[in-house]
Amino acid sequence: MGWTTYAAYRSPKTREEERHEIVDLYTDLALDAPYAAECLMASKVGSTWYLAIRLAPKPGRQAAELPMRGYVPDAAGAIVYAGIVLTSRRDGEWGYKDMCETMGPHEAAAPLKLLDLLSPLDPEVETYAAAWRDRVAAHHAARRARPKVRPGDVIEFDEPIEFTGGLKARRFRAYAYRRHSGTRARILYETLDTRHAHTVRMSAEAIQDRGGRIVADAADP
Repeated sequence: MGWTTYAAYRSPKTREEERHEIVDLYTDLALDAPYAAECLMASKVGSTWYLAIRLAPKPGRQAAELPMRGYVPDAAGAIVYAGIVLTSRRDGEWGYKDMCETMGPHEAAAPLKLLDLLSPLDPEVETYAAAWRDRVAAHHAARRARPKVRPGDVIEFDEPIEFTGGLKARRFRAYAYRRHSGTRARILYETLDTRHAHTVRMSAEAIQDRGGRIVADAADP
C-alpha cells in the first residue's frame, strides 16, 4: 500500500491522538466481520509504530477463517501478528503507510517484548514474517554489541576516520556536552592525534561499523 496523508486540520496533534488513529487502522473492522481485533501493544520508535494485533473469532464463530495465513492459532483459534506503520509530518500534514510483518518491511526496530506477544509461524507458509522477526532480533543484538561510551573514554580505530572538510583521526576522547543548562547531555568526541584538537560527532552505530574500540575508559587512573 502507498501513503495516506491528512490535511493539517485533520492531522492528529498529540502522540495519544496519533496512537488512537494508528490502532484504529487494525482494530476498526466491519461490524459483520466474523472475527474481532484487539491491540495488545503499540510502541513508537522514531517515526515508526509497531503493534501487536490479536485476531480472534467472535463468539459462536469459532470456525471463521482468519484473514492471516501462516500463523499457528491458540486454543481459542486466535492469532497475534505484527503491524508496522510509517508516519511523516510535513507542513502541518500528517501521513502514514501501514503494513504487516507478512509484507517483510524494512523497518525492524520493534521492541523485543512485542515479538514475545506474536503467534508462532508455520515455516512452510509464512517466510516473510519469519525473516522480519529475525531482523528485529538482529537489530537488538547489534545494539547490545555497540560500545557503551562514557565521558572520558578514549576510542581508537585501526584506520583513520575521515570527516567532512578532510579532517582525519584515529583516536578520540569522549566528553559530555550540554547546549543549555538543564538539558540532556550528548556525547561528543575530541581528536587526540591531530595537530589541533577538533570536536566531532559520531554515533555508537558508526563507531561499531568502523571497528572502533574503547582503549581507555573513564574509570582508568
